[in-house]
Order: sequence, then structure tokens, then C-alpha cells
Amino acid sequence: MKKIFFPLIAIIMAVAAYAGQDVLKIHLKDGSTQTIAVSAIDSLTFEQMQSAGTFSVVDLTTKSVELKFVPAKTLGAFNIGVIKASDLNAFANDEAFCADQAKKFDADAKSWDMSLSEYLDFSLYKGNEIDDTKTFPYSDLEEGTEYVAYAYGVNTADGTANTTVEKFTFTTESLLELDFKLSTSDLSAKSGIINTNPTDANATYYIGYVTADAYTKDFGGDDQTLLNNAVGTINTNLAMGGTFDAVAKKGAMRSLMSGLTPNTAYYAIAFGIKKHKANTVYNTTPLQKLAFTTPGFEVTDNCTFGIATENIQATLFDVKVTPSNADTRYYVAIKADSETTGKTAEQIADEQIVFEDGFSINWATSKQIHTGTQTLNSRTDIGATNLKPETDYTIYVFGMDTKGYRTTAVSTAKVRTSEVKKSDMTISFEGVTAGDEADSQDFFKRNYYVNFTPVPTKNDEYYFVGLVSATDYEFETAFGSDEEFMSSVISAAGENIMLNCFLGKPSAPLKGQLDYKGNALKPGTKYYIIAFGYQGKATTPLFKQEVTTTGEAETGGGNGGWGF
Repeated sequence: MKKIFFPLIAIIMAVAAYAGQDVLKIHLKDGSTQTIAVSAIDSLTFEQMQSAGTFSVVDLTTKSVELKFVPAKTLGAFNIGVIKASDLNAFANDEAFCADQAKKFDADAKSWDMSLSEYLDFSLYKGNEIDDTKTFPYSDLEEGTEYVAYAYGVNTADGTANTTVEKFTFTTESLLELDFKLSTSDLSAKSGIINTNPTDANATYYIGYVTADAYTKDFGGDDQTLLNNAVGTINTNLAMGGTFDAVAKKGAMRSLMSGLTPNTAYYAIAFGIKKHKANTVYNTTPLQKLAFTTPGFEVTDNCTFGIATENIQATLFDVKVTPSNADTRYYVAIKADSETTGKTAEQIADEQIVFEDGFSINWATSKQIHTGTQTLNSRTDIGATNLKPETDYTIYVFGMDTKGYRTTAVSTAKVRTSEVKKSDMTISFEGVTAGDEADSQDFFKRNYYVNFTPVPTKNDEYYFVGLVSATDYEFETAFGSDEEFMSSVISAAGENIMLNCFLGKPSAPLKGQLDYKGNALKPGTKYYIIAFGYQGKATTPLFKQEVTTTGEAETGGGNGGWGF
């Protein structure tokens, strides 16, 4: 810092020589003039403003930068950031830029209902807080664009600058010009090949595909939005233990697509990627995409299916299927009409095939494939476990080969489930025993259980089974009824209630380790085994039997889940 002192007499002489008055006039670059009475001046000091510090780049990508900033030893509170060079150049000078920042400080302070000094003291970095490990990352930058990193000291009283503005110019990486030469081959209803042969054989890149419908609905028909989502998905995969080599492709490739939906429009996509730090990537090219459409299933069997419904209840019914060709292998699905609006029967059938493929169904041996005339239960044979009372459904029947390709046209029939009706079914329990065993994960812990077999008087009606502590049951029914208690159980189970619902007598005893709320059974505690008919609502009275767990009673509980 350089300081120059002028004696008062010299100032008086200068003013007298130029102005003839005992004032000092300071003419600023903005055209304004400041006038100071000489009698008010003790001395003038010309000082050079200190630098705020120095910048260096730690990491740079197409859309981000990580900066190291070493503050000057005397730097106090300071403002630091990154701005486009073109935006910074729009200011007349550094003073104008700092004045604009001061206005923003003031507006931000007011938005937080804070005084300016409080806000600045809270929000600004301090020079003595910055150690050797501190870096300043900035993301969401634009590719191939010149930016300026800036830092300067700030008076926390008024937001003005008290150092020069330290500036550091850098340019983000530009996207590569690369043609992946995308093409598809060997397209079938459910699979195909994406071919790539990039113009740079050393570039690493990603290949994927997305339905045209998802591109429009989920990504707004915008390439950048899809690209950002894809990069985010890759980074999530890497953060969870995936490897860059497993994701990245290089050179000419033939990549298999499986699980495609028949007669559906897709985009094959590709974009360059570069490994960044330990477990992230960033794109090095724009997204490139190629439209293609899968062919539909080819109907090779003219078999048709007669469909009739029997024994219709609130959450169950039977489906009688009569094929015109007894040798045709066929599959049956049930869908709520509210879930299939605007779709053809073929689309719904094909989507169901893809759904089953997702669970690795073996189309050659699955019990869901039938032949000949069959009467099938909606739950035990078809797997429709969450049917609702008084709801419209459609039954879909279609032929399938052993490789999972639809072979026939789709036959359909409508059905509406009935209202909930009270049932005269009763439920008893046999083989009730209590026991305990060592926890497989903790040798010193004991798990307590109750074995029993429910015995319903009807084999074609759902019933719920569970356990409740006598204390909880007595509390729930102290000012209520069994009907209110059953409603409470149904509410607590929610969508998972069907996991604890049965048809007929189980082939093996049930082993209950949790109560209906999901709490582990406690030792030496009285419980009730409970059961009631269920078809969206309770259809029977509550049936219960008392049982006491083994061990000595103690306090404490367990964590959730279903125990059967």
C-alpha cells in the first residue's frame, strides 16, 4: 500500500491558483462533482486498494468449474462468484458492477427481513475462514462459454467494495462434434439391436432407448431434458457401486434392446460421456437420437376364446375360458376399465406380456399358461389380487408361444364385481402353539411366534388373518365395537391387506411373528389370533382365539412388516 501526504498549505495554494476559492472540487468519471471546504480538510492520502486474493482452477468440465481462491491475508468479508464474461462486460467498470451487487445485497437483506449488515455478516465468506482444502464449485454453466470468476472485499456496513475486484477468466469445455451413426437392426416385437459406429473411435459414449411417448410426456419433447436425466441416472448408478467401464461404450457396437413393447414408437439415443472424479460422468456431446418402431406380434393361430364369468363376488369371480382350438396355449389377464382408457385390447395384452417379462416369467412352463376349457379363479389362477367391489373390469385372453410371443388375436369380456355382501362363513383355529427361536442375525436375540391353522367354513371367500395383543384389542374396543376394530385393522393394512388374506384352509400351518401393526411379538404376552371375512370390507363378525407367547413378560417392541 502506497500513501502520499500533502501539507495543508499546498492544498490551499492549489485551490487558490485554479479556483480562487477555499474549496476542493473532485470531478468524478460519471460527470458529477464533489466539493469539500478546505477548512474541513486535515490532510489528503492517496492509497492503492489491496487485492482480494488469487484464483486457480481445480477442475473444469463442459458445465462446471471448481475454483481455488487464496484470500489476501488482510481480507475480511468478501463476495465471490462466477459470471458470464459478456454479462460482466455490460458494466461500465468494476465500480458499476460492485454497485449493482450492493443493490442485490440490499434487496436480499430485505427479503430475509434482516438489516444489511446482519445479512452480509451472515452470508459472506470471511478471509480467515478459508483454509487450504476449501474450493468453490459452480455448476449449470453453458458449454464452450467464457466466464469470469470474481472476488472482492465488502464493507458489511453498506455493501460497498473495499478492495479491487480480483478477476479470473476461464472457458468451459466445448461439446465434441461426433456422429454416432445410429441405426437399428433385427427388430422384433420385443427386442432389437442398436448399432453405433462413431466417427471418433476413441470416444467413450452411452447408448440407450426411450419410448416416444415417454420422450414427449416425461421429458417435454426436449433433448436436453432427456440428456440431463440420463446423465443423472448414470451418476446414480455409479454412486451405488456401478463402474464407468460397465456403462461406457467405445468404438463400433451392437447393443441389445430387450423388453420392448410391440407396435410401439421409440428413440435410440447416444451421447459422449467422460469420467469425472470418482463416481460421476458428464456429457461431452449433444444427445443424438434415432426414431424406430417395433413391429406388432404376428398372429399365427386363428384360435378364438369364449369367455364367461361365474360366482361373481365383491373381490372375486371365476372365469370360464373355452378355446376354439383345445391345443392353443393361452394367458388370461384382468384389468380395471379405469386403467385402460384409450388403449386397444392388443395394446393392453402386449403391455401385460412385457410386464410379465419384467418378472422373468418362463412362458414354456408357467402355471399362468392354460390349454383347453378351464374355469379359473380370479385370484388363485389368474393372480388378480386387488379387485375392488362394484368396479368394471375387462378379461383379456390371448394365445402365447413358449418364447413369450402372442400368437392369436385378443378376446375380451366385461364383468362388474358385486357390492359387498355379508357372509355366514365362520372361521376357527386349530393346532395353536407358541414358540421362540434364535434370531438368524443376532444370536443373543429371541424371536417369538405363534403357529396355527385357520379353518374357514367356505373355501371360495377371502378372509383376513392376524394377531393383536390383548392390551391393544381391549383398548381399541373399550369404547367401540368389533366392527370398528376390524375397520381399524383394514385401515392399518392399507394396500397390503391382501398379503394376509386367504382362500380356504392353508395347506400348512401359518407362523405369525408380528402383530397386525407390524410389531414383533413380545415374550410372555397374551395375544388374540383374529380373523374375519374380507371383500373390500369386513363380511363376517370377528373371530378370535387367545394365545400367550413363550418366555417371561418384558417391555419393548419390534419393527414392521407382515408376519405370514
